Amino acid sequence: MPADASYGGPRAITEQLLRGIYRRSAAWLCDSVNMMPIADDPRWIGFGPAEMGISCAMNVGFGVPLRDESVVVGGACLSYCDADLARLRMDFVADTLMPLLLSAWTGARCLLYLPVGEEIIVSGDTIEPDRWRILGDQLEVFIDALAACVPGKVRPILVRTDDSAVSDAVDDAADEVAHYVDDRQLGSLYTFRRSTQVRNEPGIQRLRQYRRSISSYLPRLIRLFVGDKSVRHVVVAENLHQVKAVSATRSMMESRADTLDHLAHVPPPSVSGTNRMARAAEHSALFCLEDADTQRAKTARMTPHVRRYWENVWPRREFSDSPLTEADTTARMFGLCRTLLQQASSIASRTPVVGGHSPMPGTFDTPGLVNVTKVHDGAD
Repeated sequence: MPADASYGGPRAITEQLLRGIYRRSAAWLCDSVNMMPIADDPRWIGFGPAEMGISCAMNVGFGVPLRDESVVVGGACLSYCDADLARLRMDFVADTLMPLLLSAWTGARCLLYLPVGEEIIVSGDTIEPDRWRILGDQLEVFIDALAACVPGKVRPILVRTDDSAVSDAVDDAADEVAHYVDDRQLGSLYTFRRSTQVRNEPGIQRLRQYRRSISSYLPRLIRLFVGDKSVRHVVVAENLHQVKAVSATRSMMESRADTLDHLAHVPPPSVSGTNRMARAAEHSALFCLEDADTQRAKTARMTPHVRRYWENVWPRREFSDSPLTEADTTARMFGLCRTLLQQASSIASRTPVVGGHSPMPGTFDTPGLVNVTKVHDGAD
């Protein structure tokens, strides 16, 4: 797969990024979680994130999603933003774009979870639930705007987990997790290597969040939320840090007719490249709404491989009909994200909240189930 020769190709880019984040080689990480690298697989020729070393691994026996037969699933985390749009980190953008790009490239439908419900559960009494719901309204508009940047303007099916019917369905499935994954296994679900530091064990609400995350990948739930009983193939397009959760979901699948695959991308790196953006200290994190001068100063501190990652989260080929067809630089990409998010906040603030959801243009209610974004045919 082609990549800028100065970076050594996609395999070298992936290796540098993963070693920086996990202190382990890509081969060690893949072996430890039963994944395989995609760098030499000809099936990914033409898929920008794979050619640039961002998409990095897949499960053994992976099947490329097919139009009308598969559903691509994703959902970026909202951790550490405290229901404050100004604290939303750029990893949300990268983790949202990867399933959208895979969906656009393959023609398969895309379902995106907006995990507002999980944040309400974990934050408890510390943050008012309505603050999370308002953030959810803003992010609905933002995700729509991001999707519109992808050629073909394929709109995702957006599932908000704070919707009562959705939450009940996910909780019902999550209750079954205990039969397959005990609390000790849940506690290590997002750990790749042993830490030398004393780690606090996850609390009751955090474990509930983990169970809900595992169950959300189940093909039977995807069929429910998509409204298509024929769906048998689900492809999770989430970062490598979610691999144990996807694997745990497979242990719960009862129907042999169902297939759950995982195309993993490198977790969005911090400015220093030594941690995931989601967990980075503020001086090493990129915030979507921070001013251009601050972002420019942080960009200047990036290593070449980290900068390469952020330059190519929006591959030029995939965004051939977007405003990024000119100079594709980190400053331009960050500026576009800032503008889209500011516009989303303005639109959402002018729309009254009804039942926890803003009745945004282009949405409809599936009776008794979920407020989801209507799947368009590419024409707006």
